[in-house]
Amino acid sequence: MRRKLLGLVLAGLVAVLSGGSVAVAHTSSLTIDPDATLSPGGTVITVRGTVTCTLGEFFRIQVRVFQGRGVNQESASGVSPPFGAVFTPCSGSPQLWEVEALSSTGAFREGKANASATSATSVSPNGFPVDAEKSVGRVIELSSS
Repeated sequence: MRRKLLGLVLAGLVAVLSGGSVAVAHTSSLTIDPDATLSPGGTVITVRGTVTCTLGEFFRIQVRVFQGRGVNQESASGVSPPFGAVFTPCSGSPQLWEVEALSSTGAFREGKANASATSATSVSPNGFPVDAEKSVGRVIELSSS
């Protein structure tokens, strides 16, 4: 019995080390569009971009936006799909994404802001475990809707 168990463990180890099917998700590209939309009142920013990940995998995008400095800095964040929801299926080609970032500090104004986006990818639609993350950042231009 002990020999049989040891043989099965060794066979599994050999399969993994020789390129067996251990799936790991990844994002090959992630972009943020240069222009974003500011809601009336300035508390919601709609940020868009593209993501490319492997067909059969799943992704989620989280966005953060900052404007100003120090005590005058506004910050907003959002995620799509929402936490608790199933991740979005990857198509293997560039896919458009859109996230509404909600301000946690006050109203944003038209003009320049700093944005970052992070993609989390998984081989599972529920997103557990997250196999890889990729982040990008850029200056964006906020304009009223």
